[in-house]
Amino acid sequence: MQPVNILLVDDQLSSLLVLEDLLASLKVNLLKATSAKDALMMMLDNDISCILLDVSMPEMDGFEFLKTLQAAPTHANIPVIMVTGKIFSENETLRAYQYGAVDFLIKPLDAHVVYRKVSFFVHQALRIKCIESIEHILKNISTDIIKPLKKITTKDHITDDGLLSELTQAMTKVEELQQNWSKFQHAKQNTTL
Repeated sequence: MQPVNILLVDDQLSSLLVLEDLLASLKVNLLKATSAKDALMMMLDNDISCILLDVSMPEMDGFEFLKTLQAAPTHANIPVIMVTGKIFSENETLRAYQYGAVDFLIKPLDAHVVYRKVSFFVHQALRIKCIESIEHILKNISTDIIKPLKKITTKDHITDDGLLSELTQAMTKVEELQQNWSKFQHAKQNTTL
């Protein structure tokens, strides 16, 4: 399974080092960018599971970064936690959520709060990676198991009725598993924002 990558974006190196220190025990890859443009470039080469994004940055601020992220279908669903030194007004909060932010951290950062919020998204990312791995296995079952079993069970050279019955039952169970997985995937797609 691929490692979980968390992208930290802040124009202040000291803030990046603080975040790195607070998240060190999570056992994830922490990627650091000192500008929104650098962050976007890093995202081209890395599978990002969560972004901690400073709001106030030169050139492209956190809101502009969120808008850019939302315009890219491959990155629009990455959870972004906005990091800010001030409490947002109601309009700023609404705007951040509209652009795709999922949460906020207020400086000075509380170590426990940062850890808990980010660890939630790390666990979500691990669950998603696990589901994707299972999905890959189930897709291959049809080619690797079901089709050969169907060929075997239709041949006349199987004389053991018990073996034929067991193979047919196993094939039925695998097909049911695939059908249930398809239903799960369909339900998941219908609940995804």
